[in-house]
Amino acid sequence: MSFGQLKTSGGNFVSRLGGFGDDPGELLTQQQIQALSPEELNIYNLQRSEAQQAGMRELAARLSDAFAGRDIVGRAQARAESKLKEPKTTSLIQNVQWIMSKDPNITYREALEIAKGGTTINLGNNQKVVDYSLKQLEDDSALIASQQPLVDKVSTAKTLLLSGDVETGKLQEFFLPYKQIFDSFGFPIENLSEQEFVNSTFKFLVPRMREKGSGSTSDFEIVTFEAAAPSFGKTTDGNLILMGTWLQTAERDKKIKALKEKYIQKNNSVFGFDDYLLELEEKGELPTIYQNFGEGDEVESAYKKGKLKDGDIIIYNGKLEVFRKEDII
Repeated sequence: MSFGQLKTSGGNFVSRLGGFGDDPGELLTQQQIQALSPEELNIYNLQRSEAQQAGMRELAARLSDAFAGRDIVGRAQARAESKLKEPKTTSLIQNVQWIMSKDPNITYREALEIAKGGTTINLGNNQKVVDYSLKQLEDDSALIASQQPLVDKVSTAKTLLLSGDVETGKLQEFFLPYKQIFDSFGFPIENLSEQEFVNSTFKFLVPRMREKGSGSTSDFEIVTFEAAAPSFGKTTDGNLILMGTWLQTAERDKKIKALKEKYIQKNNSVFGFDDYLLELEEKGELPTIYQNFGEGDEVESAYKKGKLKDGDIIIYNGKLEVFRKEDII
């Protein structure tokens, strides 16, 4: 075996570790690669490169397990099973392959144009493309609907913090159990029920932070989520920023879903939607998580126009800030 063949074989092995090459025809032969256009070759190489990076991470994990004397095969299988449970996203090249599988007469270039949304070509049975697109929209709607109970709880907790009735921080976290003890002995504590609601909301958040279908959550991941989530021990402003960011992300996702719905209604396909979002971003029309301001007058103007609400998280002079209406009134 020549060095070039050995290098190619090794690259294919690492790509397969990263999940590229498992499906028939995914890894192209040298003859097939030579027949690709420069644009097609770039897409193929990008997909393979991403898989090789994931493969290198998997290889490093296996080497680490080997040096530590852990069960290499068992742990690799557990990681693979965990990935299988993750909702799979489709890359451009996967969309191309799916389109080609539906019409044996379509060329790679034609399938690429459809996947990018640049050209509409009759696939023979366009209903399959429509069904596929609507399934993506259905999945987005289900995810948004599943988040609504959490949105309601977080919104209420955020309102309590904004009102000033509840404050959080290390001192407040330390005294909360003692307040509960005093209250149980018949000594009423002002706003205790509100404090308990906020605290329970924070605890409610942590186990729901992991992605749906991502498998069991380790102790290390739980600690990581707790560090990233709002908590009674964090400052009030810190919690407002964390909760506000989460709520504004959920709101942004709803707007993106609405854009996808309109795009599918217009094009009868979801293919090309990512490129459409890039176009919107270049025009400054893409929905964002934060509004960005450089001057106080801009903030005041946005509030008066109804584009900014009390408690919104904004970027002001390059920093995340909690907007409070009393700051400008």
